[in-house]
Amino acid sequence: MKVKRKYNRLASRPNGGAMADIGFLLLVFFMVCTVIFNDRGIVTKLPEWQPEAVSVDVPGKSINIFINETNEVLIGGVSLSAQDVKPFVLKILDSYTKKGVRQILELQSHRGTRYGAYLKVYDQLIRGIMEFRSLRSNEMFGKDIEQLSHDEYKRLIRSWPVVISESEVDL
Repeated sequence: MKVKRKYNRLASRPNGGAMADIGFLLLVFFMVCTVIFNDRGIVTKLPEWQPEAVSVDVPGKSINIFINETNEVLIGGVSLSAQDVKPFVLKILDSYTKKGVRQILELQSHRGTRYGAYLKVYDQLIRGIMEFRSLRSNEMFGKDIEQLSHDEYKRLIRSWPVVISESEVDL
């Protein structure tokens, strides 16, 4: 008599290499199709690129703000820290700006200036300008700048124009 033996076989496994390939393809697919928002940096409208340096004479008063290679801020020959830029600029804008006259803040930096130091000064300039405009908004309309309508805000900007001009100084 023959004895019939049953062999316990393990269930066959899927090929691990093929599963790794599919996982990698899914990963690449999601990396390519996913939009990642990056809100860092300076939100500024940049002018069109000019291959040669362009010198433009813009009517209005200008204030020179220079950041040297050791990240010191110089405004009109006065050395300031980055935190002192806002009150200083606010004081200058408040005392020298006349209604309707364009005020130009010329921000110049040395090639060796750290980007973080540049951003601190730029941020303080923007804050000073916004505080100046907020004060003027209270004078003109009797309300804070956040409460202005779009047309009132445009009128405010036209009445008290302030422009930041940026350049890099080669020394």
